[in-house]
Formats: sequence, C-alpha cells, structure tokens
Amino acid sequence: MTSVYSLQTPQQVAATVVRCRSSIPGRSTSDVVVLAGAAGVRHVLLVRRSKAPFAGAYAIPGGHIESEDSSPAAAAVRELAEEAGLAVTAKSLTKVGKYYGWERDPRGIAVAHVFAAVVPQTIDVKAGSDASTAVWVDVDDIVSGSVELAFDHVRVLHDAISRVCDGGRIGTLDAPDRRYLHGLTAMCEAVDRRNRALWEAVKTEMACTPEEREVLLAEYQAMKIETVERIKQRDGFINLNIVAAALIVGFAGSDPSKAAAWLALPWSSLCFGWAYLANDEKVSGLSKYFEMSVARKLGPGSLGWESSPKRATNLKRLHKSVQLFVDLLQFVVPTAAAIVAYGSIAANPWRLPMLVLVVGEAVLATLLGAMFVAHSHLTHRFDVDKKVWLGL
Repeated sequence: MTSVYSLQTPQQVAATVVRCRSSIPGRSTSDVVVLAGAAGVRHVLLVRRSKAPFAGAYAIPGGHIESEDSSPAAAAVRELAEEAGLAVTAKSLTKVGKYYGWERDPRGIAVAHVFAAVVPQTIDVKAGSDASTAVWVDVDDIVSGSVELAFDHVRVLHDAISRVCDGGRIGTLDAPDRRYLHGLTAMCEAVDRRNRALWEAVKTEMACTPEEREVLLAEYQAMKIETVERIKQRDGFINLNIVAAALIVGFAGSDPSKAAAWLALPWSSLCFGWAYLANDEKVSGLSKYFEMSVARKLGPGSLGWESSPKRATNLKRLHKSVQLFVDLLQFVVPTAAAIVAYGSIAANPWRLPMLVLVVGEAVLATLLGAMFVAHSHLTHRFDVDKKVWLGL
C-alpha cells in the first residue's frame, strides 16, 4: 500500500494559517458518510476541498451547524444538499459519533457530529458550496492509498462502515467489509502523523514574538478595564431604573387624579433599557474580540474568564436565558404594567393624544424587547463538551 498521507508543504501550511486566523473556533460541524452498493463493492460520496486546510484532498460532505438548523442531523441534511446536491431525510441517517480535537482540524472545530447513510447504488451528484468536485469513490481506492482524505476522515469512514453495514456489529460484517476496516485501520497512523505535523506547523506560524505578545497583553489589560467599567455602568442603569420606577409608582399611585403619571414609567424604562443594551452589546463585542483574536494569538490558557467553559457550553445557554428574562422584566414589562394601570385608573384614558402616546410607548417597548431577544443569541448552538473546551 502506497500512503499518500505526507506532510503538508509550506504553502499549504501558510494557507491553513490564514484560514485559522479568519475562522471562528468553538463552532461545530455535521458530516455525512454516504455509502452506496453492497459488501465488497462499496462506494463513498466524497467532495474535493477547494480551500485550506487540506485543499485538493477529498473529504466527507459536511459543514458548520448554523443557527437556523434545528439539530445536528438537520444540518447534515442541509450540508449534503448544498455540497453534493443529494437529498436525504434526517430519519434516514444513523449517528456514527462525535469527533473533536485541534489536531484533526487546526481551525478549532469544537465537535464534528458524524452521520451515515446507505443507498442501494450510486446516483447523480453535483458539487456546490465550498466543494470543487462531488464524486463517488470506490472504498478500495481509499484503502489502497490512491485517494487522500482530509482531516481524520479515514477514521470516520472506518467507524461509519462498522456502524451501518450489516447491522453495525463488526462481527457480523461480510468478509469484504471487514477487509475495508482492516485497511482503513492500518492507514490511521499515517493520517494522525500528517494531522499532528500540520497542527504543530500552524501553531508555530501563529505564535507571537515577545514584542507582539507584550503589545497584545497591554491591549488585553486596557480593554479588560474598559469591560469592567462598562459592566459597572450597565449595572448602574438597572439601579437607576429601579429608583425611577419606585418614584413614579409612588407618585402616580398616591392619587387617582394623577393617573397620567403612570405613562412616565415606560419612558423611564425605555431610556434606561436602551442605554443598558448599548453597554451590554459593547461588553459582548469586547468579549468576542478577546476570544476570537487575542486568545488565538496568545495561545490556550493565556486569558482568564474570557475562555471559561460557561462561555461555550450549554451553561451559557442557561445563563443567557436567565439574563434575557431579567432584562425583559426590568425594562419591557413595566411598560405594559404602566399602560394597564393607566387604563384602569384614568377617567377618560383613550383620548386621541393619550392614545397616540400609549401606542408609541407600546411600539418602542416591543422594539426594545425584540432587541433584547436578538442580542441574547439564544438561537446559537452552545454544544461544546465542557471537558473538550477545557482541553483546548
């Protein structure tokens, strides 16, 4: 067997470094191994990569899980249609497993969710997305080493064959399929060696000089001070809003003839809410810059709370959900409560000028609530395993 899993050239390493610097670490992907044919004559659907890393090599179809995807399986269905023009359903997919690690993909892909499907025979496919070619490849050509697979897709293919062929138990596989597994297992060492070498080269190319590191650390400290100050300002708007609400409620509730004073409460909540949201967005922007730029250049472990597990795992989803609830309770709900109180107490609440005022307050409160929901990013996936994140 002639192995094609040689070390990457300096040009390939340089192209990979560029992609690593422009990518977003911590994102997850969904990949699909589609096998066609019966035992011993199996073909696998592959796409030829047009971009680094591993530009020019073949890969299992797949891509990033996007916010509109309801699940990793849904993302797998979408990516298969986009990259190869092949339509499958989520129910037809079998879960193979999860794969992660910087060595398998130097861009820092958090988790690769891998699925598999078996079709009776090869069908027409068409390349799309970032794939330059979509083809059916004889598994024997991969086992022989004449076709190079990107990332750790040799191992992924091995696991998919053992998972879906003849019931998914290696002991029940037909002899030709067992031969596939033995051949792919023998290639894994060469693939791992290539992937580790690429990761080490990328780390070396992305490393900072002592002078650059000093500048980055100074920038980090200055921006961290700004973040702390903005957090204090943000919390101050909460306190000011509570005080203003207490004063308005106390004044308006003391005399039914002062019912119109209730409509001052929405303006107070809206003003403080917009100021709070503006500071919160700036804090999030600084945090994202820390994680995606400074941390990548300084290396793992260089920062503190900015790279803590709660910022990537499902703990972050819980934190965001609670924060959204509190924000809406603080700055949006008071508007509805004030309008209800005004309508219940005022003698003639819906005169035209007052009606215009109430409708305007309701519209602005709705917009503010929508901004809070959009800023919460609850639709983003935070499915990074905590142990994996700690090991990055």
